[in-house]
Amino acid sequence: MGMSVLDEAVELARSGGQAGEFVAGKHAERHAEKANDDRDAKNAARGEKNLEFAVILRPDISMQQITGVPYVAAYGLVKNLKGSISNIGIAWPYGIVVKDAPFGVVQTRAGYTDGMFVVCGISFDLRCLDAKGLFEAETLLAAKVLEPAALAKAIVSAVDVWASDSRAGRAAAGPLAPILSDYFDVIPLLGHKVDVVYPNGNVAYTARFGGVDVWGRAILVGADDKETVITPEQASIRASR
Repeated sequence: MGMSVLDEAVELARSGGQAGEFVAGKHAERHAEKANDDRDAKNAARGEKNLEFAVILRPDISMQQITGVPYVAAYGLVKNLKGSISNIGIAWPYGIVVKDAPFGVVQTRAGYTDGMFVVCGISFDLRCLDAKGLFEAETLLAAKVLEPAALAKAIVSAVDVWASDSRAGRAAAGPLAPILSDYFDVIPLLGHKVDVVYPNGNVAYTARFGGVDVWGRAILVGADDKETVITPEQASIRASR
């Protein structure tokens, strides 16, 4: 089995790859080669399942702040795409959704070569939008909405601004402090009743999604108004069924 796009980008970073360099999956590369007109773009999109890419980031931040990178990357993507894809948002902690449909997965991996690096990998499920009747994947690809080069640039830009704010002391309270207000604005489940789901798939309890703290932990409010804080490793949340 060959290396994943994320693995390839990590190897590129270890070989001295610089911020903004990215690796695109075969679907994205094929689309880029074929999309000379709308007809070719639509033909390239048919049968596609995922669009993947991974971009190298070299933010000048402390190790303490590094956990904020995937949150900032997800926010940068949503900010870039919201003009083209209605109802796009973030599912805590840093999943990309359209309405209630999972659409994008963000993964990060950090290392150290010629300074610290973080590789951010993105995978968009193109079948999701078709299945939900939200958008046709071929339409998005034809319009070049999901061009890896542009999206990688959006992630780099968002992380650079955040890193600058962090160096200026605006992240002293926690890594998400500089973007927390804007991050709240793109979380559709905020304030709603949610199920808290253990990694094994069992529902732990139901609560109101009260917010996210500066460390990226979800704040859940019970019927007695008591707050519980969870990390992404402990549980996930979903709209209460």
